[in-house]
Amino acid sequence: MNNPELAQTPRLDAWEQIYAVLFRPAEAFTAPVKPGTLPLGLAVLLLVSVMLALIHAGTLVSLWLMIVMIGCWLVLLWCLGSGILYLLTRGVAAEATLGQLLGATALSTLPWCLLAPLHALAARGGWGPSVAAVGTLVVWVWWLKALQGAIAGTLGITGKQATMAIFGSVITLLALPLLLGIVGVLTVVIVAL
Repeated sequence: MNNPELAQTPRLDAWEQIYAVLFRPAEAFTAPVKPGTLPLGLAVLLLVSVMLALIHAGTLVSLWLMIVMIGCWLVLLWCLGSGILYLLTRGVAAEATLGQLLGATALSTLPWCLLAPLHALAARGGWGPSVAAVGTLVVWVWWLKALQGAIAGTLGITGKQATMAIFGSVITLLALPLLLGIVGVLTVVIVAL
């Protein structure tokens, strides 16, 4: 491991990890995630999908559609982002499995569940929209700190290395559609010649 303090830290079980993400996000992943948290991570992603769908759905039918749609996008981005993070940190990271990283990054999305109550607060008017805007910013920071901790704790790297990995994966995720678009245009041009 690159971070010797993490090697001696006891591992938290999944429920202790959830509690830590919600109430101690900076410390939530100072202990490596136990193997087997992937199913719980998937459950957290499903919960986040439901909470985000509640924000955007108008009827019960559209709620189910939004849960499926948001769930599919979340799983796609989660798998792509975690896979890219795993590949970017492969040379400097500890011997963690991709499943452990997937479980930890899914658990780090738990703060997003707070967006539904914040959205409900914004709909009330008055100070609600202002409080919701500040609350949404807090949720973003909370999630990024939890994600950084999840990556650092699971892979046994420093917080700075985890931040660099997040930045690299975001750049890669943003560049991927652009690259695919360029390849598509070049393919059309070549076929047209």
